[in-house]
Amino acid sequence: MALEALVGLASLRAKKGVRESALELLLIVLNHPASPQETRNRAAHLRAELEAQLTRQQVDAAQARATAQTFEAVVDKVLKQAEPT
Repeated sequence: MALEALVGLASLRAKKGVRESALELLLIVLNHPASPQETRNRAAHLRAELEAQLTRQQVDAAQARATAQTFEAVVDKVLKQAEPT
């Protein structure tokens, strides 16, 4: 469920123009061994769209950040960003 939620959040970020961050989330989902095929398919489709809109440097930076974090750390970060202040 959390993986599907990350794809949804990535989609929202992409629509808001925060493409590099959206790609980072998608890469985390795609690299997670528990990602269901349907979730992977959605993530891969959006990934292709985003990569077409980003520079090679932006894609490389998103990939570096995605591989440097654990899934748990990403979820914790997302949840903290969603907390009311």
